[in-house]
Amino acid sequence: MFLGPRYIHHFSTQQVTRSLTQLLTPKHYGVCLVRHNSAIPSISSNLHVMLLPQNVTNGHLSLITKRCFATSNLNFKENEKVGKTKISPSELVGKHKGESKDPSERGEHVKGWKEKLLGITHEESNSATFSEVWRLIKLGRKDLPLFLLAMTLLVISAAIVMSLPKITGLILDATRNFTKLDDVEIYGYSLEDFLYLMAAMLAISTAATVARIIMMRILGENLVSRLRSNFMKKIYMQDMSFYDKNKVGDLISRLSSDAYVVSKSITQNASDGIKHSLVLGSSITMMFVLSTKLSLIMLAFAPPLLFFSYLYGLKIRSLSRQLQQATGALTKVSEQQLNSIRTIQSFTAETKELRRYNERIRSVWKISVKDAITNATFFGSTGILGNTTFILTLALGTRFVFDGSMTVGDLTAYLIYTEYCGNATFGIASFYTELFKGAGAASRLFEMLDIKPSIDPIHGHKLVSSINRSSTPIEGKEVVCKGHIRFEDVSFAYPTRPNNIVFDKLSFDIPAGTSVCIVGPSGKGKSTIASLLLRFYQPLSGRIVVDGHNLEEFSVHSVRQTFGFVQQEPVLIEGTIEENIRYGLPLKLSKRLKRSDVEWAAQKANCDFIYSLPEGFDTNIGPRGSLLSGGQRQKIALARCLIKEPPVLILDEATSALDSKSESAINETLERLMKSGKMTTISIAHRLSTIERCEYILVLGYHGSIVEHGKFRDLWSEKNSHLWKLLNTTPSSPSNGSEQTKSHGPPFDGDGEGSNERDDVERRTTDDAEGDDETESANKEVNDANSDNNNLSNVQKENEATERLPPTEGAIRMRM
Repeated sequence: MFLGPRYIHHFSTQQVTRSLTQLLTPKHYGVCLVRHNSAIPSISSNLHVMLLPQNVTNGHLSLITKRCFATSNLNFKENEKVGKTKISPSELVGKHKGESKDPSERGEHVKGWKEKLLGITHEESNSATFSEVWRLIKLGRKDLPLFLLAMTLLVISAAIVMSLPKITGLILDATRNFTKLDDVEIYGYSLEDFLYLMAAMLAISTAATVARIIMMRILGENLVSRLRSNFMKKIYMQDMSFYDKNKVGDLISRLSSDAYVVSKSITQNASDGIKHSLVLGSSITMMFVLSTKLSLIMLAFAPPLLFFSYLYGLKIRSLSRQLQQATGALTKVSEQQLNSIRTIQSFTAETKELRRYNERIRSVWKISVKDAITNATFFGSTGILGNTTFILTLALGTRFVFDGSMTVGDLTAYLIYTEYCGNATFGIASFYTELFKGAGAASRLFEMLDIKPSIDPIHGHKLVSSINRSSTPIEGKEVVCKGHIRFEDVSFAYPTRPNNIVFDKLSFDIPAGTSVCIVGPSGKGKSTIASLLLRFYQPLSGRIVVDGHNLEEFSVHSVRQTFGFVQQEPVLIEGTIEENIRYGLPLKLSKRLKRSDVEWAAQKANCDFIYSLPEGFDTNIGPRGSLLSGGQRQKIALARCLIKEPPVLILDEATSALDSKSESAINETLERLMKSGKMTTISIAHRLSTIERCEYILVLGYHGSIVEHGKFRDLWSEKNSHLWKLLNTTPSSPSNGSEQTKSHGPPFDGDGEGSNERDDVERRTTDDAEGDDETESANKEVNDANSDNNNLSNVQKENEATERLPPTEGAIRMRM
């Protein structure tokens, strides 16, 4: 249950908490968002109270509401659904003085016989299974002609097969009525000619069956290809909060194993299900034609068979969904462990990780055993029912033969049709099973397809640079970026940790063409600024202004195409060096690019090592650039960024993996670009050599706000400045006792900037085991500690030479 500020604004703390306690049951969880100066005390274990600022707008409140139900702080399980209950003020205070005797009025779900008997939840038993199947059908409507042709072939083959029992009975009766084999005639044909005709019909049936199977397989592959393509397209359109909530391993499982189950359900299963339905209908019809009396007796077995089939379908769908979820969890763990294999081996944690992996295997095994027992129970019981039906048919049929109401041929044909009917019933049951399995897998895919990103990635005005400007720009729709950036009272918290406010009314102004370095303690929001500029996340309040326009007015794609971004641990695509450098431009521009342009960007990024490679720019760098060193990868990443000549360049520790010579060469290139005034450069750094080359410095405090700003020499020459203290004291503790020490970093376990915010920007492409993998977190902490110690050592060495630099005039404009 969710209660927003509008329902509790006019009531006292005691009234609200008393009413909430009466409304909530032990099985439900309450969230109360309060727009007050002090939080309402939580008086029950299942009531969560969140304090909001006074100036939160209704639009931001709606966004916070959505994030409340996804946050890890509420500990919601994956299969739990949290409902929203709107309650008027009078109902809140006046109508809930006592607990209702009716469980439905208290919000409790009364279990029905299906839930009690089968152990499935209310959502699973009443879910829109066939709506999911209908969505798959609509997705495959482009292949309707192919499907109709396959169904025509199916009808032809089924008609031929269904005529065989009747023909067999006719042949048996004919042989009894004639003394000579040559005298036997069936439908005017001799027995020999009739058998030739049967052989030809069976050959046609076989050819139709082969063609139908091929067509249905093509249709199924077309459908799954569209499903996977739509899935990936939807994934690419999501904002970073989506990846915070969904593990990469689970997404891979949905894309691979779930799509395979859907493919099997739609191709082979759908075709077989339609065939078995035709066979069942035809068999029952022919059984009534041969003996109405015997058929009516056999129909008495139909109701229990249909009843058990219905229960079996409900149960198997529940198990199928559980199995897909368990398989997804297994894939997630294996993906995390394989990506972290060096860390696991360095900490000799193989046994621990193997135990964790085996626990996931055990979960899959348990569900698979339940599935096997359910299948065996159903098919065993229906098999007994089918055998009983056959024996009873044989016993009654022989009596009808003796009293003359049936011939031997009719009884033989009837028994064959009974067998067909039994096989078709089993086939339909199997179709029902696979249909529900496919629906369960499809629902997991449709869950992702139905998620709407909180940030629209397409619509909006176009922000462009001089290199990617349209030849015929549309007035008012296209803005050439000059690089003037301003933060106006920006407040932000990561969606998975809404209680931890990273920025509270952060404001600063960066003029176009200037170079700014953002420094501060690790994990206090430096890389978050880059994430907000690239619109990976949306601010809770305030706005970011680019050249006088609200950043939200521009489409996400145009912003990211215009801004340049280089992170500390860049990710390269598998391919050649030239392909990776061209990757920085949109597809059309990349195709028009000459090799000389690629070489120019490589030269600017000091990529001299390329010419020493045997294949030069055509050298394959391996998966994620694994065949290159860390410094070489950073250089290529910088070249990939410089090739698009961005008006705004964001460098997040972009030279941290370089040696001093390479760093100096790249810094000279960057300084020339900065001095040209054509590029606004925002650097995020810990190293003094990077900080001192920037014109202006922004210092973030431990509470996520600007505590100091100005030119580097002015701040560095003052030993009481925050910058001087930050670079000359241990980064793990605040230098100013009045500052808050509570971390407001991104939603990860590591404490360092690299392990927290850069991984958040990179979106777990290396691995997303930050919260689940303890050994990975420990390794990140060690790396961060080593990095901080190296930075401190560098600062101490350079301190003497730089602390007496004369102050200069001018400072970056700030809106404090």
